Amino acid sequence: MSSNQRIKKVCEHCNEIFIAQKATTKYCSLICAQRNYKLREKRERLKKAEAPAVVDSPPPVEKDGVVKAEAPAGMGI
Repeated sequence: MSSNQRIKKVCEHCNEIFIAQKATTKYCSLICAQRNYKLREKRERLKKAEAPAVVDSPPPVEKDGVVKAEAPAGMGI
């Protein structure tokens, strides 16, 4: 079944007015859809790069029954 709907919409990428044939259409062309996809992917990569990296550190090593993380700074451990 073909649709004869004609809906005036604004492209979410370039902000140009276009005539959409479906209510769910977001972009005026395939080029705008592709460019918007690339832009979203780039922003996501940058967001991940800016997030602090979680580094797994090895457990503290015991020396003479005292765990390094718990030893006072003056003990020289």
